[in-house]
Amino acid sequence: MRRFTAILIFLGMICTAMAQISMTPGRKMPEVDANWVTPLRRVCPGKDTKIMDIVVFSDVNNPEFVQTLRYLESLESKYRRMNKKNWILKVRVVVPNDKSVLERVVKFAEPSFSVSIGSDINGRTFRNFVVTKVSEAVIGVDGAIAWLGPVMDLDSIIASLMDGTFSMEDYRQISRMKQEMQTALRAGLPDVAAKTAEKILRKNPGDMTAIQVILYSYELKRQNSKAIEFLESCIAKCGKNSGRLRLLLLDRISRSGNIPLWQKVAAEAIKNSVTPDEKLNLAAFLLDMSPRFYFPAEQVPAMCADILKTPGISEDPEFHANVLEIAARAEFAVCRLDNAISYQTQAVAIRRKQDSLFLKVSLHALEYYKKIKRLSGQK
Repeated sequence: MRRFTAILIFLGMICTAMAQISMTPGRKMPEVDANWVTPLRRVCPGKDTKIMDIVVFSDVNNPEFVQTLRYLESLESKYRRMNKKNWILKVRVVVPNDKSVLERVVKFAEPSFSVSIGSDINGRTFRNFVVTKVSEAVIGVDGAIAWLGPVMDLDSIIASLMDGTFSMEDYRQISRMKQEMQTALRAGLPDVAAKTAEKILRKNPGDMTAIQVILYSYELKRQNSKAIEFLESCIAKCGKNSGRLRLLLLDRISRSGNIPLWQKVAAEAIKNSVTPDEKLNLAAFLLDMSPRFYFPAEQVPAMCADILKTPGISEDPEFHANVLEIAARAEFAVCRLDNAISYQTQAVAIRRKQDSLFLKVSLHALEYYKKIKRLSGQK
């Protein structure tokens, strides 16, 4: 799965209990001490630029490890593009595994990881942050802890911290309820956990942890129709911020086999996607997850073309190349091979100029499209 498809990664995440990170927001951000396997990104803030320091604790043996890294890479790209004048994201991933183990995992990643990943030195970073479980994240702003919690909540928390809507009091109340939710999950009481999750959603309708807990409860009881109804109600409450929820809903409907409903919700998702990121995530999802013979063959290529008309898109070469590659896939899906080759050629040129980690994969895709054209006998 490509790293720019941020929201898709939620579909692969299971609902896990919160980690026990016994730190208090407002305290000084602890030191991070690790052997870095991928380079640390240099952070050069401007005069009025704030740094958001995000430290994520994971483990190479965690089945969600790769998904977590791709998700973090997508967040770096997204917020670098959206808030490059006001904020800089500094994302670091620390694992408890030996450096040699981490190096083997990173070596065979395709495409290569761009997020900074390091092996904890003698467990010092995990002890400094008092972490007992992965995967979890800690956010620091101006050198102080601002938030700590599940990785799946990072996107919404980052957005609220950046736009000034984050409430420490609400966060503390929600944290207490999440601890109750965690206790219920550990005790094997998913329905009790779901009741607590409902209380959380009354305070924060878009809380992904709470949403995942409720979905988990429905899944255990095989109540897919109720899960669908629940997601529909969440979308109605979240309004314009419901892009990722629509993808969760489409995934559920796809599994139910209700094709008419899937077509209806897919059309609504296309209509309501506003930002370039939302459109790109949706296009990638529809390319990968549409039921056979029900891919929106007209809408997806048009949506990709619309993203490419976004003013200033060339100012972010990485995102520009990502859009071109999804556009190439969409054109390939509708058998317009010349268009697919044209888009992919442009993406390769950008990645080559940027010496991108994705160049090898991009070149392979371009050669594949050319091969299919030769086999098809098109001139």
